Amino acid sequence: MKNLLPLILVCLFPIFGNAQETNKADRWYSTAELELMIPTKARYDYSIDNIGSDVEINSKIALGAQYTLNYLLFKKFSVGALAGYEQQFKPDFSMLRLGGIIKFFFVDPDNVYIYLQEAGNISLDKSNFKSGNNIRIGLGFPILKRESFNINTNVFLEQNYLDLKGADALLFETEEPADIYLNSIGISLGVQF
Repeated sequence: MKNLLPLILVCLFPIFGNAQETNKADRWYSTAELELMIPTKARYDYSIDNIGSDVEINSKIALGAQYTLNYLLFKKFSVGALAGYEQQFKPDFSMLRLGGIIKFFFVDPDNVYIYLQEAGNISLDKSNFKSGNNIRIGLGFPILKRESFNINTNVFLEQNYLDLKGADALLFETEEPADIYLNSIGISLGVQF
C-alpha cells in the first residue's frame, strides 16, 4: 500500500503541476456557444386511470445557446457556471438552463478537452412542464486559435429530464403526464475568450 502513494502522486503531477505559472487574471475565461441537438430517443411517461404507461414519441431537433464563466483551478482542470437557453421543437418546450461545468484539458486550456455539465431546466411555459435537469458529456477542440480567443467546436451526448406533473397532456385528453426523457447527440460552435 505504501508503494501506491508515489505512483498516485506521479500520475497526478501533470494535472496539478505548474498551476503557479498562471497568474490570477489568466485563470478566468468565458465561452459563448450556439448548439444543435439531434434527438436519439424521447420517452414519455404518463398514466390513464391511474395505470402507468410509457411510450417513445417522435422528437425533432433542438437549438440552444449557452454562456459559461470558468476558473482554471489547475493547469488542466477548470470549473465554471453556465447559463443557457434551449428550444425543443417537437415536443415544443422552451427552457432556461442554469448549472455548472467541469473541464479537463489534455494539454492546456487552448487545446482539446473533455467536459461534464449538469444544469437545471427552468420552464418558460409552466403549462408545458414544471422543471427538469440537463446532463451533458462532451469533447471540445479548437478549430481556430488566436492570441485573445479560440473558435471551438464541441460534440456531446446529453439527456434532458422534464417533470410534466400537472402539465398539459401530450397524447390523449384523459392522460396525466408524468415526465419525459429526451436523449440527444449534439454539436456546438463557440468562442472561448
